[in-house]
Amino acid sequence: MKLRTREEIVIGQLRAGDEITAKAFQKMLRRFDEDDEMFGTYHGRLIRSLYITDTEKHIWKIAVENNASDRSLYRYRKEYLGWIEFYRRKLASRSEAAASSDN
Repeated sequence: MKLRTREEIVIGQLRAGDEITAKAFQKMLRRFDEDDEMFGTYHGRLIRSLYITDTEKHIWKIAVENNASDRSLYRYRKEYLGWIEFYRRKLASRSEAAASSDN
């Protein structure tokens, strides 16, 4: 599946109020915000632009506005989605374990 298609799915899930995706997104954003503090990077700003504020903007424009190359932004986007999926799997397995322990 194309990277942009995967991002559109995540954006749609966030807008629809999917709880697991929202929690996974927040965990991923917090993780990169802390990296930004520690290393002086700008991932939090990129993430907010890609998934919250500028979702309709062209990717190349987001790259230019944040002083990132297209190639770097492509790599970052893959990494962001990887972290979202990682946290979604963790949260989903916890949710399933909690549901099965209630039975």
